[in-house]
Amino acid sequence: MGTPEHEKAEQLRRDMVAQAWALLEKHREFPSVIVELNDADQELRESRPEEAKGRLSEARLEYLLRVLDAHGKAYLRLVVDLESVKAIATVMDDFAREMWWQFSGVPPELIPPTTPFVKPQPEQAQRTRIFDRAHHWTVEGYRCLAAIQRMGPTSPSCEPSDKPPVKTISDRLDDAATHRGISHEEQASRIHISRTAYFEVKAGRGGKKSRRKTENYLSRVFNDIDRKSEPNKD
Repeated sequence: MGTPEHEKAEQLRRDMVAQAWALLEKHREFPSVIVELNDADQELRESRPEEAKGRLSEARLEYLLRVLDAHGKAYLRLVVDLESVKAIATVMDDFAREMWWQFSGVPPELIPPTTPFVKPQPEQAQRTRIFDRAHHWTVEGYRCLAAIQRMGPTSPSCEPSDKPPVKTISDRLDDAATHRGISHEEQASRIHISRTAYFEVKAGRGGKKSRRKTENYLSRVFNDIDRKSEPNKD
């Protein structure tokens, strides 16, 4: 059972989410956005691989990220001003919490926060991927608002993009380690950099030499993935 302080904070969060929805519901496009989301959710469920049903599986995480993307893109249609972007940020954070719950079955607060220079545990990295994806769509909301302010509400920049979010170097290192079935420590060894340098690079920092070695390694890994995924021409 949570403490009174926790319960008070959770009630405040829920009130903020309710206020955000109340604001977004005033937009004339809101009904069509809900229809779009219903159709997208149904299509994703129908195409969901069997592996995605397993709790904490990589396939389940990828599936939930696609669901989160569908919602993020649809909400861009509701951007009209700064308050609407803030409302979308609140809604996306709440939806990320729901996606995390569907993935793990535990509240995100039960997972310890990451700390600098310490290798994140798998559940920490997975939680980060979900909440980073929600943050991506919040940033896209601000990008959309900036386009409206420059060019007017008919700016094509506010149309939801079909382009997937650009993966960070942390995401790419996670993908590479998963593809090769190795730990991050083993991956650091294959890149020929120290464990400390590896996690510095993974955090978006690190020296120029370490970053260059890492990029060269990732290029080899994903070129290998691309070759294996090409259809057999024989």
